[in-house]
Amino acid sequence: MKTHIKPSKHLQQLIVIFGVFMMLPTVTLAQQNTREQIEGRITFIDDEIKKLTYEKEAISIEFKYLSDFSQLARPHLSRYNQFSEAIKLKQEERPSFFAPLEAREQYEAELKTLMATRDYYTTHFRNSGGVTSCFKVQCNTIEELQNEYTRSVEYYKDKKREYDNIALELGNLNNKRHNLTAELNYMGGDFGRIFDLIGCWNLRTGKYISQIGVYSSYDKTYFYGLLEVNNLENYKVGQTMFRVSRVDGRTFRGKEFTYYVDNNGKTNQKAIPVKITINSDGNFLTWTSDETVTMQRCN
Repeated sequence: MKTHIKPSKHLQQLIVIFGVFMMLPTVTLAQQNTREQIEGRITFIDDEIKKLTYEKEAISIEFKYLSDFSQLARPHLSRYNQFSEAIKLKQEERPSFFAPLEAREQYEAELKTLMATRDYYTTHFRNSGGVTSCFKVQCNTIEELQNEYTRSVEYYKDKKREYDNIALELGNLNNKRHNLTAELNYMGGDFGRIFDLIGCWNLRTGKYISQIGVYSSYDKTYFYGLLEVNNLENYKVGQTMFRVSRVDGRTFRGKEFTYYVDNNGKTNQKAIPVKITINSDGNFLTWTSDETVTMQRCN
């Protein structure tokens, strides 16, 4: 057994103090690296939110083009189908060979009239210039129009799935960002600066823009958004869109107010939970309730 020299009590204290002192830079550095990693992830998430928001807005514009084409095509297709259905029903009334000659002649005359009416409509459609589809295809016949309409319906289904996936991903990213911010705050101090929700915000739907003005209550305990420029259905200028309170430097929670018209024509209000998060550059916010949308500060 080796004999160890036992240090004095004073020397033991110095060793402990020196050891703690040597550990402090390592612990601090590890914490700084962790904060830097988290802040980097938040910045990456903000970039992803902005990118997905632009993609979502681009799809919204495509929805508008699809809707415009659908509004042009449906009346023509509906009218043509009415003629075709009338011809089909008349053909089912075809009298037998043994029916009176007068009945057979009347049937042939009525069928001929129906077919001539349909032919006249298709000729008029072509001569009037037809319709250009949302894919920039010129449709001069009803058959071409039907093909483009079917194509647009399938395209809409694909884009709607993409739009819904983006909305879901935006919600997930916003939740991740909130959790990361909470983790930073737990480590000490708020992440970044305090962002102001007050002001004018643009809400884009397709190629249209609505504007919401955000104000604070007289006691500064909550914020409320008023619809000041309206391009939304079932809403009116001056209606309250949401009421929220601050959670941290950039996050707000509260209620969103939606409006719908009942069978009696009365406008009703419904409140649902909402979370609003201002992104890192302070010029965008993510609004999450029953769906996720992004707004930009007015110029």
